[in-house]
Amino acid sequence: MAHPVVFDMEIGHDLLQACLKNNQAAVHQLYKSCFSKLMQIAMRYARDKEEATELLNIAFVRIIYQLPKYNTTLPFPQWMHRVAVNVIIDRFRSEKRYRSLQLQAEDYSKLEQQEPHANSIEDQIGYNYLLELIRSLPPMTAHVFNLFAVDGFKHREIGELLGISENTSKWHVNQARNLLQAMLSETKIHRNA
Repeated sequence: MAHPVVFDMEIGHDLLQACLKNNQAAVHQLYKSCFSKLMQIAMRYARDKEEATELLNIAFVRIIYQLPKYNTTLPFPQWMHRVAVNVIIDRFRSEKRYRSLQLQAEDYSKLEQQEPHANSIEDQIGYNYLLELIRSLPPMTAHVFNLFAVDGFKHREIGELLGISENTSKWHVNQARNLLQAMLSETKIHRNA
């Protein structure tokens, strides 16, 4: 069961309507309102802040371009999140290394993990450290893990998005989990030494 993505941002109907009329001040205000959430999404998938900023900007342009198709029955932040993740997936698919990373694998029992809320300095340090560990995973494994464990996609959806089988998606999540556990154990050993 996918966990819902929680957003704490408010985007008003009037602001969206002004953006649809190509009001540049409104578009700028929407950008400022969405920046933090879009950057969080991009940082989970990017190798560094520069790439994350590039992904954020591409995602925002796509959001503006697709705004006329936005269905108001879905909260805007959730729709925005989905558009941003799809931009990142499209970008990943276009990279050459994607084609060489497809692996067939065994089933894996589902992992659920909620996105951490960094309420304290310690939580923020832990979250940033975990992001670094995830970035150190092989690219396909990191993307599948983020889509499944953080963004709440099902293995079937991941398979369709990335052109891999459900079992391959499950294998990547299992591989990410094993590698992350090993890295965290290694960190714990070094801290205790």
